[in-house]
Amino acid sequence: FCSKIKGKTILITGASFGIGEAIAKELAKCEVNLILVARTKEKLELLKKAIENNGQAKVDFFLCRFV
Repeated sequence: FCSKIKGKTILITGASFGIGEAIAKELAKCEVNLILVARTKEKLELLKKAIENNGQAKVDFFLCRFV
């Protein structure tokens, strides 16, 4: 599976909790570029650090909040 997605850019919504967070961690093992979107900045920052500290993937994130 990883050989098919290695180097790809993947967008994950709801990435700060639950299934979104779990998927981000699993896909990071495949050396992809992740774009994480969620409402909780602190959780996104922690997830980004955890993934990048393992040298697994490049991570960018964006906040999505309703006003």
